[in-house]
Amino acid sequence: MSPIVSGAITHVTVRVGEEADSLALSVAAPDCPSSAPSGRTASVPALKSPLTDNDGPVRPQRWERKWPIASGTARLARLHAQTRLAMAAWAGDRTVALRVVTELVQNAVEHVGAGEVLLVLFLDETEDLVVEVADQGPEFATFERAIAAQKPTGLGLVRALGGDVSLQVPPEGFGKSVRVVLHASPFDARRAPSLPVLRPCSALDS
Repeated sequence: MSPIVSGAITHVTVRVGEEADSLALSVAAPDCPSSAPSGRTASVPALKSPLTDNDGPVRPQRWERKWPIASGTARLARLHAQTRLAMAAWAGDRTVALRVVTELVQNAVEHVGAGEVLLVLFLDETEDLVVEVADQGPEFATFERAIAAQKPTGLGLVRALGGDVSLQVPPEGFGKSVRVVLHASPFDARRAPSLPVLRPCSALDS
């Protein structure tokens, strides 16, 4: 639903920035009384995302972002992914996608603890979403055991959420890279009946 503002609309500004990781909408205050009849409001026209065109969402699309590993890195990665997937109008389950991003980045924070983490998001022509997270830790010798684990966090949860999990050759400067492919079809909760509750942001930032 479009936001409602009182008075006349003088201009609408869209700002997309890497630092803000947000879509900002600003409506300037009128310099004179509104010409709208008393008791009525004016609505801001819907804004078109720069990641879509007249034929629908633009595909393929790819985004890449690095952060220093710190207590709040998973939150920053989640906000970045949330903004990009919303603007790109991805047809899949964004709640699942954001949980996957959070778990992969938080794994790097907890098990590597230093250096940088790289997040790559890729939407292909079939609407599959590829989430890849690389860090500067050593090779992942316990990968198979990690994805088979029945735990409420980590790679075991990512696999239970329906993601196709694999190890990839890391980019230059990184030690390992984990890739998850999520399909656009809505997540079927019957595939993971014991799906745990999302960890709150406060737990990730502590």
